[in-house]
Formats: sequence, C-alpha cells, structure tokens
Amino acid sequence: MLTIGVDVGITGAIAFIDGCAQLVSVADLPICVHGKSKWVDPLPLIALVREAKLKDGDMQMPRAFVEATHAMPKLGTVAANSKGMTLGSTLAALQIAGVSIELVTPQKWKAALGLLMPKASDKEKKATSLTRARMLFPSADLDRVKDHGRAEALLIAHWAYRSFAAPAARVVRE
Repeated sequence: MLTIGVDVGITGAIAFIDGCAQLVSVADLPICVHGKSKWVDPLPLIALVREAKLKDGDMQMPRAFVEATHAMPKLGTVAANSKGMTLGSTLAALQIAGVSIELVTPQKWKAALGLLMPKASDKEKKATSLTRARMLFPSADLDRVKDHGRAEALLIAHWAYRSFAAPAARVVRE
C-alpha cells in the first residue's frame, strides 16, 4: 500500500513510499498565488498522487498522513489565512484523488522519531530533519537547505509506515 506523508505549507512537500518502505517519489507542494494569498494548486497535486499510484502499482487505496497545522497567536491574519487555505486545498485535492486521509500533529510524529527539540532553533530543527531523512532515504532529492519540507514529508511517511502499514513481525518457533 502506498503511504503518503504531507508537510503542509507554502514550503511544504509530499512524499510517497511503497509497501516495503521504499521511496517512490518526493516533491514540493505546487502553489497558487493570488495577491498576498497562497494555497496548494489542486490539479498538479492530484497529478502527483496519480503518478505515484501508477509507479507503485498497488491497487489498494493510498493512505495519506497530513501534518495538522493551525493558526498561532503570533501569526498575522495573512499568514493564518494562508495556513488554512493551504491545509484545506491539500485535503480537498487528496480526497478528490481517492486517498484516505489522517491528520497528525507534529508533536506526535516528531516524538516517535526522537525529533522533538524544544530548545533548538528553527534552523537546527530543519537541519536535523534533513539529516535524518537523508539517512533513511539516501536516494531522495534533498540536496538543498530549503528541502526541509521534503525531508519532513518523508519523515511523516516513514513514521506512518512504521506505525500503521509495516507488516507485523512474525514469531518463528522451532
């Protein structure tokens, strides 16, 4: 089954891993811009999902784990509106593409992967996510510092696979 991780946001990304936890693809989220408003462009996102489904070849319904974002008190109204528009357009595109969706908080998946760093700067947190994703998925295109969205999408997919999709270990007795 195709497992999808989505780091929602203007600099977010989507990652696809197969039923063996191997990378299928990873890409930045396609963005629409109108004035100061930005959101995820649904048609190219649906095309990315369809392409990954074809590459994977599994006929089961893919499962997407989308990072739950919300407005924070210090955000301005434009940024808060953009966050909502980005999350909403991502969820709608995934639904149209025929994907099962689950929202996951950053605290949940990051805690499970040992990535909660409350005293670290944003730069340090992003660098740590990039390093971990590069170790888990060495063939992924994560060469740029700005690929932290791709790294986090891959880590969300990895966490989801490990938590929900991985085949249960078999106990063999002789």
